[in-house]
Amino acid sequence: MVLTEYLLGDHGHQDNRESDTDALELLAHHYTRLAIPDYPMWADPQGPPMRWFWGPDVLIRDDGRAWLWAAARTPEALAAVRRAIPGDRLSGHS
Repeated sequence: MVLTEYLLGDHGHQDNRESDTDALELLAHHYTRLAIPDYPMWADPQGPPMRWFWGPDVLIRDDGRAWLWAAARTPEALAAVRRAIPGDRLSGHS
């Protein structure tokens, strides 16, 4: 719950995008999986789970292999995510 509150909070350095195979490979390559259990995705409890990743000053959530959310402490950390996992963003700040 705390991770989701931070991820979706209004601190100005968030981003999100649709996921795909390339994005998931880049996510796993550039970021570290948090050592917490997978959590069922609310939209499809029997489908792929939500997974959490982290990197320098950034928290990323993979929602059922379908959507990626990122929250960063700094604009530079968010820019690093955008470079590491390029693609069209739906919305984002900073």
